[in-house]
Amino acid sequence: MTKQRETFVCLMYHNVPATAASYAELSPSITSYFVERELFARQMQMLRELGVTCWGPRALADFYAERGPGVRGQGSEINCPDPRPVVLTFDDGWRESVDTAGPILESHGYDAMLFITTDLIGRPHFLARSQMDRLPRHVFRIGSHGRSHRLLSQLPAHDIHEELAGSKAYLEDALGCPVDALSVPGGVYDDRVQHIAAEVGYRFLFTSRVQANARGQDARAIGRIAIRQSTSPDAFRRIVLQQLGRERLRQWFIQAPKRLLGDARYQRLRSRLLGVTSEHKDMGNL
Repeated sequence: MTKQRETFVCLMYHNVPATAASYAELSPSITSYFVERELFARQMQMLRELGVTCWGPRALADFYAERGPGVRGQGSEINCPDPRPVVLTFDDGWRESVDTAGPILESHGYDAMLFITTDLIGRPHFLARSQMDRLPRHVFRIGSHGRSHRLLSQLPAHDIHEELAGSKAYLEDALGCPVDALSVPGGVYDDRVQHIAAEVGYRFLFTSRVQANARGQDARAIGRIAIRQSTSPDAFRRIVLQQLGRERLRQWFIQAPKRLLGDARYQRLRSRLLGVTSEHKDMGNL
């Protein structure tokens, strides 16, 4: 008997270094999103122990199977008893997210979405273009993370189009296959971003909204939950089992000062609280 999956959660990773100490020149605003290798391995083992299913791109596409225009629809039935699947994603295109996380994923039979910021290709700590041809396609499906990692909703429409179309064209040329998934830098998007993403050919748009993604929702507004080194085993378990109340409350408290101060002032406050100095490199100067 088939069972319809009604919801899934999407986990958002960034880099999986052997140790974060090798990235001391980077801003804490970047490295706070890293998960070191040993913790990542324990988290993947926890997924197995909890008995959840790790969905790859094909299962995700089945969930959002088209019914008429767009990608909102009823989805298809998937024959598996587990009602709490997860989707794994990695942002930015860090080299160790492939070299370190890849073998761990492969050992469990898991696959993941790897979203690449194309202007960072070949930079220190990031994938080189020559490596992209050798990516294990049974482990990683490539998507776009924009060209420059600028916050798209802060850009004029022309620049949004250049970010999304340019990165898509670059990746498709490098990989020789279609790229139809986009992860929004910083998770910040608006109606223009969704519209332009659809216009240039993205079927799936991944955000940073804390939510379990439900059947019938728009596939260009897929929520994700950030996993960090500071994510406790109890929190990880709650997230995987879709018990998201604490994470939603945490996101609300984090976003409240941003709404009050505006993004620029909030970022300055956040940098001070994280201990960012002028010597640290941020995403804009890597």
